[in-house]
Amino acid sequence: MEPPTRQILKGLPLLGSKRSNTPDNLSAKDKRYYQQVEKALTTFDSLEEWADYISFLSRLQKALQLNEDSARSQSSIPYGSLISNKLSLCLSSRLPNGVHQKTLSIYESIFSSLTTEALNDDLSIWLPGLLPVLSYCSISVKPQLIHIFKVYLLPYIRKENLRIISKPIILSLLPGLDDENSEVFGDVIDLVDTFKLKLDDDSHFWQSMFLCIISNPEKRLGALLWCNRRLPVFSTIGEGKEDDPVSTEANACLTPEPGLLIRSFSTAISSSTSMNSASDIIVVRGFFDLLLSHLPLDCKIFNTVISSTDKELLIMACCKVTLKKDMSLNRRLWNLFLGPEPDTEVQKSLSRSKYFENYALESLSTKLLEFVHSSSSSKVIEAFKISLSLIMDKWEISTLLTPKLFSPLLEICYESRNNAEILASAQAFFDGIESSYIWNDIILIIVENDEKRLHVLEFVLRSFNFNEEEMITIHAPLAALCLLSNASTNEINSKIISILELLISLIPQRAFGLINKDTTISLPPLEIVNKIKTFYDDIKIKNVEFPIPNDGLSFLTLDLLSNLIIKYLNDVPISYRLISILCDILNIIPKKDSYVWLNKDLLDAFLNISIPTELIQSNDGKILLSFGVSRLFNLISRSMKNLEKEKLLKIILSNLWVSLYSSSPANYQVESVKAIYDLELSISHYSVEAGLIELLLQLPIYLKVRAFETLWTHSNSLSEGDRILIRPLQILLDALTVEDDPNSQPVISFIGSSVKNGSANRLLKLITDPLLSFGFIQAERVELVADDDLNQFSYFLITVLNVLKSNGKHMKETFNNEFAVMDNSSKLNLIQQNDWEISTYKTLILSIIEKFFELKLDPGLLEDESALEVYYNCVETGLKLMELLITGSESFFVGKFHSLVNICFYYMNIETDKMYIIELLETKLLKSIFHYLELADDLKINLNLLLIEDDETEPLFVRFIIQGIEKTKTSLLLESWVSLLTRSLHLFHDSVFSVLLSLNDAIIKKVEGYFKRISQFEEIGILEDIESSINILVSGLEDFLSISHSFLVRSALGASQERTTLTTSDSGFLNTVIQGVFSIESPALRTTAYNRRYSVILSFQDATKICFQIWSWSDSKPRSPKDSFKLAERSLTSLGHKLKFRARKLLEALMDLERREVIETIVEFSTSEVPVVKLLHILDGGRSQITLPHIFDSIISRCYPQLLDEQRRSSLSTTITDKELSKFLVSYFHSIDIDAISDIWVSSFQFFKDILSHPSHFRPIFPDCLKVCAILSNKLNVSKLRDQRKYKKELADVFSRLLNSTVSSKTGFSNSEAEEVEDEEAKELTPSSDGVLVIQDDILDAISVVLEQLDSILQDSDKVVPVVNILITYLITPQIRPKKLGEISLKTLTLLELIGKYHPIKAWKNAVFDAFMDVNFFSFSSNKPKLWNSIISLWISSDKERIGDMILRITPTASSTAGNIFTWNENSEIESKIGTLKRVTYLISIQPKDYFLEHFDEIFNRIEYALSMSCPAAYRAAIATLLRALSLKFSELHLLPRWTIISQELISIFELLLTRTPKELNSIPNDELKLLLNGCKLLDQLLILGYDEFNLQEWLFISNSPDVINGKALSLLVSIIDRISKSYDLTYLKDVPVKIEQPNGPLVPLLNGVKDITSVTRLRLFFDSLSLIHYERTFGLYDVDVAKCNDDVLNDLI
Repeated sequence: MEPPTRQILKGLPLLGSKRSNTPDNLSAKDKRYYQQVEKALTTFDSLEEWADYISFLSRLQKALQLNEDSARSQSSIPYGSLISNKLSLCLSSRLPNGVHQKTLSIYESIFSSLTTEALNDDLSIWLPGLLPVLSYCSISVKPQLIHIFKVYLLPYIRKENLRIISKPIILSLLPGLDDENSEVFGDVIDLVDTFKLKLDDDSHFWQSMFLCIISNPEKRLGALLWCNRRLPVFSTIGEGKEDDPVSTEANACLTPEPGLLIRSFSTAISSSTSMNSASDIIVVRGFFDLLLSHLPLDCKIFNTVISSTDKELLIMACCKVTLKKDMSLNRRLWNLFLGPEPDTEVQKSLSRSKYFENYALESLSTKLLEFVHSSSSSKVIEAFKISLSLIMDKWEISTLLTPKLFSPLLEICYESRNNAEILASAQAFFDGIESSYIWNDIILIIVENDEKRLHVLEFVLRSFNFNEEEMITIHAPLAALCLLSNASTNEINSKIISILELLISLIPQRAFGLINKDTTISLPPLEIVNKIKTFYDDIKIKNVEFPIPNDGLSFLTLDLLSNLIIKYLNDVPISYRLISILCDILNIIPKKDSYVWLNKDLLDAFLNISIPTELIQSNDGKILLSFGVSRLFNLISRSMKNLEKEKLLKIILSNLWVSLYSSSPANYQVESVKAIYDLELSISHYSVEAGLIELLLQLPIYLKVRAFETLWTHSNSLSEGDRILIRPLQILLDALTVEDDPNSQPVISFIGSSVKNGSANRLLKLITDPLLSFGFIQAERVELVADDDLNQFSYFLITVLNVLKSNGKHMKETFNNEFAVMDNSSKLNLIQQNDWEISTYKTLILSIIEKFFELKLDPGLLEDESALEVYYNCVETGLKLMELLITGSESFFVGKFHSLVNICFYYMNIETDKMYIIELLETKLLKSIFHYLELADDLKINLNLLLIEDDETEPLFVRFIIQGIEKTKTSLLLESWVSLLTRSLHLFHDSVFSVLLSLNDAIIKKVEGYFKRISQFEEIGILEDIESSINILVSGLEDFLSISHSFLVRSALGASQERTTLTTSDSGFLNTVIQGVFSIESPALRTTAYNRRYSVILSFQDATKICFQIWSWSDSKPRSPKDSFKLAERSLTSLGHKLKFRARKLLEALMDLERREVIETIVEFSTSEVPVVKLLHILDGGRSQITLPHIFDSIISRCYPQLLDEQRRSSLSTTITDKELSKFLVSYFHSIDIDAISDIWVSSFQFFKDILSHPSHFRPIFPDCLKVCAILSNKLNVSKLRDQRKYKKELADVFSRLLNSTVSSKTGFSNSEAEEVEDEEAKELTPSSDGVLVIQDDILDAISVVLEQLDSILQDSDKVVPVVNILITYLITPQIRPKKLGEISLKTLTLLELIGKYHPIKAWKNAVFDAFMDVNFFSFSSNKPKLWNSIISLWISSDKERIGDMILRITPTASSTAGNIFTWNENSEIESKIGTLKRVTYLISIQPKDYFLEHFDEIFNRIEYALSMSCPAAYRAAIATLLRALSLKFSELHLLPRWTIISQELISIFELLLTRTPKELNSIPNDELKLLLNGCKLLDQLLILGYDEFNLQEWLFISNSPDVINGKALSLLVSIIDRISKSYDLTYLKDVPVKIEQPNGPLVPLLNGVKDITSVTRLRLFFDSLSLIHYERTFGLYDVDVAKCNDDVLNDLI
């Protein structure tokens, strides 16, 4: 680069100087002198090697002509500012010692020649270059530099100027104090002393020193060594006389702001540096030692001078060292808190603890609690960690601190219980606390009985570790006993019981003492509480004995708990939980000699529990109580008398019995049955059976059946579950003896449901086993005698007959299909001896009857008339059995049909309280109707069932069935109605389609009503059995739809034959085409067959929806309301399983008939894809090859139905779209098992071929098809299929073709293809702009999904590049080139980002580069910067050399001359360079720190070269933004040599303002206003970051001394910002200034978000308050929000 010309080599105006360097009106000699200096300066920019620098300095020194004769005679130096600038650059840390020494010699000459007045006036010119040198110069240079300060500067600088530069002077000298063994250490100490003496203001000196410690971490080591020698001991204040020098020096440190002293210690103890982290620990230890020796906590100044807030700040900073886990620091912290070590051990324990209590406890606890209650989770976690460290390390601290912190810390943990990090810290803190403190607090919470604190206690017991031996064996039993005692005298609630349950769960068996019949102890509850409280009060200071003996603990716990149960026996929820707790305790308390504990008072209370005397629907409370009593009964029964056992058994059974006949579907039925069977553990099963029979006989028949059915259902899985059911079953079946007895209907229903539910074999075994027990069945018997018990045999036969007759055909099939169970040897011997061939129960019954018929009659029997009558009955019964088993069907008379319908109408409209009897009458009538319908069918009689009356819209018989279904309540009647419906369908024939929808709606509405009541847990009437009713309705619906569909199939076959005939007669080509078109496109011409199919499909859809709704609800595992005692979880789960089973069965039947329509309906109806996919896999048995083709056909039917045969086309009766189906297809493929890939491959591949053959029709689903390909690829990669390689190859080919078709020009991004396609296709391919956007978004979503897997899908990296090229060509490039970048969609940018992550090919790099270099790049919208940041970051990471090219374009090429660099005729060149600067700034800002370190020097060289020219203001404004990015994104170490150029540019920017008169301020150009704003932002940011080297220069810009807070008058050496503030009245425009926020929290730039200003007056608050605000920021010890600073830089680029 060429050096600048003479015109540019004019010095900057002297900051603070009253003179000018302009060489006007000089003599010829002086002009030659100036020219020589100027000539020497012109050679600076041509320097390359360090030797050139020495030559330059020699020429400069010779040109200046400064010698001993001119000592103190020069009033100015020619071109002083420029010389100072060049000398500063010659002192760069990158240059060798020789250059430094030569430069310092010139400084010596200059300082020695300047007069005192000139030196003071020009300090801002000459001093900045010297200040940083001591921090990096070699040991040989340091003496020379110290000599300059000592001889040429300090003696001649005025005191008022020394006050201004006190902080930079101290900062410049502190590096010389880093090493005590250094040769210059003593000289620097003396120099600082000299400076302090010359300053003559100890207070100002110390305040400046403290500010240096606070704001400059790198200088703290030197400050430490200085303070070790010079910091006064503050504990002596007030002890000496007023003229005590020590006290005077200490007072100076505290004036005017004592907080600086505290903050200096606080920051030093928390020291963290970036350039020399190894010195951190030295600094921390050193200042800690300094604090212990000079400022211990017992100093009086903490009570008199230092505020409590500052003390808390200091203590908290000290406490944070515990987080470093350095034991040496921890020991210092203990010494700080506990004071010096006393002489004796007694004094040690007392005095150190007292010291902490007096001087540290209050501040420490206050600050920790402040942290705890902070809204910042990090502070809360920090408080927990600090507290844990303090409490664990020293018991003196733990004893006093734990009581203050434990409860608040746990309460805040409870409030933040959803924060996992806080909870983990709290758990660690809890584990470190001594158990006595924890449990003392728990005892206090229990005694206080405060609701809020009880919640906290419950949370603690649930969330924290209580597994220590001492906790579970000593403290937990005492806490439980205290809770029981306290509850005895106070009210109890569920929260207290929950806490008691948690406490009892902690206690092991070894915590309780052995009890026997002689164990007894009597203590009032209050005395027990007092004993426990005294125990915890004493345990803190001495070892005390356990307050209650172990056996006494066991006895008192049981006794108090028993008393509580008695007290709250009528409060069922509480008493049940208390009984459960008692059972748990009894299971763990050890007993002596098999002793069984029993509390007589408790037993008497149980024996007084009332027994239900009448039928009730719900006995929730007593049921729950009975569960507890039955459980306790098993534990205490051995101590009870037999009479007491029997009485208590009756009470338990009577109360449990209510749930067995309850109409509520989940009213503890499962739990009650289990409890009843568990009673067999405590009492004989005969007693249990007798009790059940007694209760069964008391119920009316319908409740009797319901109760037994509950026992039957829930005892199936129990071993020997049938033992107590044989006699109750016989009693139940006796109701079938009298034919047409109303009481038999529920029993018949029970038998039918048993058959349907898979319990038929169990039932048949119980009723047939007794027949094999008679002697005359044995093989050796050949005759009957009078002594044979034929009455009993007849009874068992009639029972079988009644069962068989009860459910007709179903029972016949059951007898015929169920295998007979031979479960003992006697049965097998009987069969073998009789040579019976037994397989099913049918053959067993027939064999027994045959055997009975073969028996001869004994003469004695023939003489006994009564015995013969019995025998006759046996034969008659046997014949009926044979007739029913072998064959049989009956019919009714036709003439009664219509009269029966009318009578039933009458019964339907009756309203009464005895609806059960009415509905039984309806049931009897419906049976007669069944008979007549069957007879009419056999005889082909027309009953006019579909005749519509004049004033009605539906046939009479249809209304009859619909109203019957709607109004029925009992499941018995409902079953009859549904049977009538299904049977009558056969009589309707083809007319069924006209009434199909009405009948279907009636059934579905009934199902919906029942399901709604179940799902919303509504109250259910006693007559209703919703579970059975739903089963009946669903089964009937299945039959109904199956029959209807069969009619459809039959009619379709007839129509097909007719069409075949017509087609044969007229099969012309044109006629065929016209027929095909109209059949597809003209819905108005629907045929009768179509209407029939449409009705059936609608019915299927309605049925499918309700079944799916039921299945989804059941599958979601519904939970009962918390406040409900009628619904138990297990019973509700059982109900859900049953409903789910029935719904699935119906769906399976529907799928067998119309699988495609059912699938479409389910997909359309569901709001979530997960349950649909799950259900479809269940319905097809995991065989996706069954379901998948139908989904494909549904999609094709909507896109291009001509591809499918008529039979495979969807009816399109659902509103679901092809896009919705394709979206579901993606989810379905996700769920397909890997092993099923080969099964679905052919159909899937054919589907892909079809859609690729007609891309214009299937365009909307292509994106989802791409996702499917990605899913298939993933599954193929983990599969082990034989044809895996073949499949992968085919998939890669399909995917490539799909992708090409998806992103090609025919996808809606361009309309040019319209000319090359047919009219119809062109219309499809030219969608609206909205449609294009939707399609494009779908494509982008799909591409984003598959992009990561391209390598896996295509199986060849060579194929990936062309594919990505296609994506970029069709999806990215059209978006970037013709449009503004701000209009690119977020999804396009997301795709661009993903390509960069996974496939950053050359085309992508070029596309991103084109976008980045676009002139509109920085105009993107506010919601896109993060995406662009990521994209550009990926790009520059893969194409890093690009930034090098940009850096070269920051300034013109070397061929440009210095004179024309920034004097182009067009603004485009300037804008181009500014754009380059913005791009470089942007790249630096979005990358990690030091990422572009290799380009760092080149960037600064270019900046320095550009600034050395007269560049435009807009260009300089961009450089200022770049400097902000550089200072943020490069480490301080790399910035060290560059602060001179940064400072000089800042000064130059603000000089633009200072060189103007007040009148000229209003005419500042916009570019210069922008430059001024960016300069303010740069300065503010550097002040926030607080880099050490810049701190040496900040005095040039702001007042950085303590005087800023007291407003003392300053000398002419005023900082540039303060000079602007004082020199100009910036209120003349009366506009609103930019608001400046006071520091509060993490520091952000004062001008954050301000991008432009219209006038300099808008910055007046910034100029007026910057110095004060920066002092407050330093004093406040705030952190820096670096992210906000970086965001502000990026925001300024937009």
